[in-house]
Amino acid sequence: MIEFKKRLRILAADESCEMNYLNDGGIRFTTKDDAVLQCNPKTQRFMTCSVLDQKGAFSFDIQKEFVFDVFLRFCKPGLRTSLKNYRPGALLTLQNYIDEEQGQEALDSLRSKVLASPDIRDTLGGNRILVEYRLGMLVIVDDLMRDSANVVEFTSAIW
Repeated sequence: MIEFKKRLRILAADESCEMNYLNDGGIRFTTKDDAVLQCNPKTQRFMTCSVLDQKGAFSFDIQKEFVFDVFLRFCKPGLRTSLKNYRPGALLTLQNYIDEEQGQEALDSLRSKVLASPDIRDTLGGNRILVEYRLGMLVIVDDLMRDSANVVEFTSAIW
């Protein structure tokens, strides 16, 4: 869970969102346009997400592993309304990128760039699955939004 919150904290800072920890173990994100996403634990595996913005407020429950997908949609005002009827797809993995986009060579190239300069930002292209390197993490996104975005650490452990 600590690595989970660490990834969220880094992602929030990178998306220019304020992030606050709540007393009940929840997390609140606030965007520059004062929209709020609050995620509160419901059970060990589930959380309740509440969205408040200029268009109204609504809540829904998700499994915790989908919080990155929810957060990334929340940060884009044009996609925020899609959360009202949120139905997660399959959670993307690095293996999906390797298989779908023949991405092993691109990951190997990224690995070399990161070893030379760990603070870089880089985007690995693809037809459907896109991968962006941000501050030690890989943000894996489905361009068609069928599958759910994921954030994984890009460390020597996966090399």
